[in-house]
Amino acid sequence: MSNRDAIERLRTSASSDAEALAQMFESPTVSDDGTPAGRLREVLQATESRIVPGLQTGIAFHDSGFHREFKDPHPSSDNQVGHFLTAVGLSFNPAKVAQIFVGRPMRDWLGADSAMSDEEVAIRLCIGHEKGADPGAGTAAAGAVVGFIGGFAVPAPGSGVGGAAAGAGVAVLMGFRAQFAAATDADVQVFRSAEANLGTAQPLNLTAAKATLRGITVNATLRGNSYEDLLLTLYGWRLGQSIRRLGFATKTEIATWIRVNIKEVP
Repeated sequence: MSNRDAIERLRTSASSDAEALAQMFESPTVSDDGTPAGRLREVLQATESRIVPGLQTGIAFHDSGFHREFKDPHPSSDNQVGHFLTAVGLSFNPAKVAQIFVGRPMRDWLGADSAMSDEEVAIRLCIGHEKGADPGAGTAAAGAVVGFIGGFAVPAPGSGVGGAAAGAGVAVLMGFRAQFAAATDADVQVFRSAEANLGTAQPLNLTAAKATLRGITVNATLRGNSYEDLLLTLYGWRLGQSIRRLGFATKTEIATWIRVNIKEVP
């Protein structure tokens, strides 16, 4: 059984989406190299979108069992498991933004300045995702049937990516490009301050982090934008950093962290 199949089974058998998220990191049905970082890599690979690298919405989760502070008010974008894992993945491996997609690094599709580090690009993408409307439901479908999007030809010669899949992926990335551009230097500073204000005690200091994040302007009337999502992104960023820095001795510790910090309070 593939890890994707194993996680699909967790999705249907767990008591909630949040509990399924925790079980991804401790269930023996998901294979890995035995390390916490290795388990995360397998989870990210299994949940990745089939059209956009680094977007962890490849499995249709929702938001059941999540703490109310992390519930997206927009029903069309309630895959909070995928949202959280996207932030975790970008934090754990910021170099993901430099992955070649349809002949170009993804950061080029986003319009990132060459002077920016991959980590700053990743943070700005995470923040910008809540400052601009999400691509609509028809964006990928429309991109799959056109040859040029935003002045870029798709697919690039020799990219090895199917035309429809490449077009769909680039169409979504062009939507993310506008979001990325909406994140400012000041927003990045606020995000980093909010991450520091989470503290290190368990559970993390949600109240302090939430108050700090209000320094970033989020227009909740736009499709998919909310402070709840931004707060969940912050927590995902912290978890990715912790795994990257070997802050967990076992995979079960990650599952416990999720239950303590992400799940709804009984």
